[in-house]
Amino acid sequence: MDLCRAAPEVHANTTSEPLYDVPTAVIVVLSVFYGSVSVIAVLGNGLVLWILCTSRRMRTTMNYFIGNLAVADIIIGVFSIPFQFQSALLQRWNLADFMCPTSEFFATLSVSSNTIAAAIRSSGE
Repeated sequence: MDLCRAAPEVHANTTSEPLYDVPTAVIVVLSVFYGSVSVIAVLGNGLVLWILCTSRRMRTTMNYFIGNLAVADIIIGVFSIPFQFQSALLQRWNLADFMCPTSEFFATLSVSSNTIAAAIRSSGE
């Protein structure tokens, strides 16, 4: 289901009822979990980038690929996890219309970048 276009007026069904009811306890637990994952992804990968940028000894070709993975993971943690989680939980897109394709673009960009970097890493050395 494309949650970016899940507005009630798009469907033949004219009800504004959600597809399913999510208990408050589940919302709280999932919000804490996804929020923690997002924060840890940004902080942990930020630490990796900081180490790569400040330590001259760490500037190797392989570590540039690791830095690329860290940037891609930060993008996922900032632009994808929070927005996709809220749309799945609320069963609709509550943000500005341009944010939906932007979020999908960054998610696709990060996955593609990770895949290409992994392929290069495995073919090297």
